[in-house]
Parts: sequence; C-alpha cells; structure tokens
Amino acid sequence: MPTAIPRLLSRLKRPGFINSWPKAILAAGFFALTNYVIFEDVLRHGSTITTDHLLSFAVLVGTFASGHWFWPTLVSKEYGTAAGLALLFVAGTVYCVLTSAGRNAEALVNKAAKVTADNGPYAAQESKVKGAEGQRAEAKAKLTEAETEAKDATKKADAACVKHGADSWRCETARKNEDAAEGRKAKAQDFYDGKTNTYWMEDAGLRLMAKKDTNVDLKYAAKVLNYIPHVSVTEDQLADIIPFVKSVFCEFATLLFAAGAFGHRRETVPEPPKEPETVPPLQDRPTEPSRDRPAAPPLRLVQGGTVPSSQVAALVLLRQHLAVHGTVSQSDLRSLLGDVSKQTVSRWCDDWEADGHICRTLSGRTRMVSLKPAARRIAR
Repeated sequence: MPTAIPRLLSRLKRPGFINSWPKAILAAGFFALTNYVIFEDVLRHGSTITTDHLLSFAVLVGTFASGHWFWPTLVSKEYGTAAGLALLFVAGTVYCVLTSAGRNAEALVNKAAKVTADNGPYAAQESKVKGAEGQRAEAKAKLTEAETEAKDATKKADAACVKHGADSWRCETARKNEDAAEGRKAKAQDFYDGKTNTYWMEDAGLRLMAKKDTNVDLKYAAKVLNYIPHVSVTEDQLADIIPFVKSVFCEFATLLFAAGAFGHRRETVPEPPKEPETVPPLQDRPTEPSRDRPAAPPLRLVQGGTVPSSQVAALVLLRQHLAVHGTVSQSDLRSLLGDVSKQTVSRWCDDWEADGHICRTLSGRTRMVSLKPAARRIAR
C-alpha cells in the first residue's frame, strides 16, 4: 500500500505543480523571512506564542493565498469570488506591512537604545568635560575681574602718592589696597590654572574613549539622497520609511515568486490525428456510352514528397492531386512526386500527354498541367 511520502513525491513530480524550482526556493525563503519577523521575540528571546502570533501567521498565509488565486479566479469569470480575494489581499497586505514595519521600527529603536547604553561611560566622561569647561569659564571671568581691580588699584595708588606725597597716609592706604588687589589677582590666576588643567585632563580622557553612533546607515543615506535635486529627507523620515519599504518588498517578492513557481499551468490535450481525406466517386452521374466503364474505387490522397516506384505510380499520384486541385504547375511536380529529376518529370509529362491522360497549357512562362475531361471523370 503506498505511503503518504511517495504519494506526495508523485504529486510534486506531476507537471503543473511546480513550474520553477529556483522561484519556489526564493518564495519559500521570503516567506520564511516574513515569518521570522512575526516570531522573532519567540525565537530570539524565548517568549510564549500568543494569539497575536497565530493570527498574524494566519493573515500572512491568507494574504499570499488570496493574491495567488486572484488572477485565475478572475480569468474563470468568477467575479464575486475574485472580488472577495482582492479584498482579502488588500486588507491582509495592509495589516502585514504595517505590523512588520512596526516590528522593524521597534528593532531600530532597540538598536538605538543599546548603542546609547553602550555609550554610557562616554556620556559620563563627556558630562565631566562640559562641567570642567564651565568651571574654567567661571574662573576665567573671575581672573578678568581681578585683573581689572588690580589695574584700577594701581592707578589710584599712583595718583594718591603723586598728589599727597609718598609719605602721606593716603598714599600708604592706596598702596595697601593695591597689594590686596594684586593678591586677589594671584589667587584668581591660580584658580583659573587649576580649572584649566582639570579641563584638559578630562578632555584627554574623553578623546581616548570611542563613541558609537546611532543609525549611521540612515544618516549616510539621508546625506546621499539630499544631493539629488529637489529632494530633502532627514534621518527620522528614513527611519519611518525604510521599515515600511522592506516589509512591502518581502511580501510582494514572496507573492510574485510563488506565482511563477506554482503557476496555474493548463494542460494541453493533443488533437487526435486527422484521417486522410478521401475523394469519393461521383454516384448517379450519367456516363457517356463510349466511356461506360466500372466506377473506380475511392482514391486516397497521398501526401507530396512520396517517391513513386515507377512512372505508373507517379501517374496515379498526379491524377489524385489533379482530381482535387484541378491544376498544378509542371515546376511543382518535382516536390509532389518526390526526388525526381527535372528531365524525368518533363519526359513523363510528354508520355502522359501523348497517351491522353493530361493536357498542358501555357500560363505566362509557366506550364500548367491538368487532366483531360475524360481522364478527370475516370479519376473521380
């Protein structure tokens, strides 16, 4: 008793089941890839198969099946069923594309989040550099203020000493204020130098670290596309468009390759061979008293190109042809009688004309051969 596997193999080998194995392999590959997107969380992260997974798989299979059978159903003039298949295909395509695009977008977001997490030490060091740079700027402002105060104190001291004398108490007070301003200036300079050293140390540590960039491919693609005239795209726009394009490509690639691989081939039934035509004899036809002879049996038409065994056989073949077609050019007798030389055909025609079997007439430069009336009646 045949098992299921041999029966399946016999169906696979049957003409019309698989038209192209390469296309079938491509269709299966794209179909498997689309299913992987649906069950990625199950396959990679060990999640439980939920109702949403099963419904998504059912919609995917139904979409491909409805798209595959739409055209044959339409050709069969089953318009109601074809309209239903078209509706299923459109609805399933929208669902599959949007959900697949959403999963791809989620993958991009997770990728960006992972890159951000990997850049944690770099971000911390970068924050230190920014803090050191801010403190350095504050120290620079204090140093500038101290330098200005020191210059003003020096000018006031010089003016007081010139006006009141170097030994006056006013001059001594002004000089003390000048020394205090110079002290504050020196402290501000030391503070600024310390903050500058801290900034350069933090910046050197940042330069030794590597930073991972997110969506480098999208940034480069946006940069290239922006070179095209009248085209302006951003990284965020490509992040929304590319998952959608990939989903559409996978679904339609599966559908088209499946249509070519599992095409609805129609088997052609060869026509039965046609029976050779016969020329039946004319019945109930009055015959001339001088030509009264038994009616000849029906003659079978012999295809041209048959080499006659003798001149008699050639005459029989010629009479059969002329009984149906009426006339034939002498130049065409070679193809009718087979591989016979031109001289032989001419000699045979001379003999047949002399015996009263045929008559030849000129039509321009061509000699036309026909049966004499009496011979025609006999041939029929």
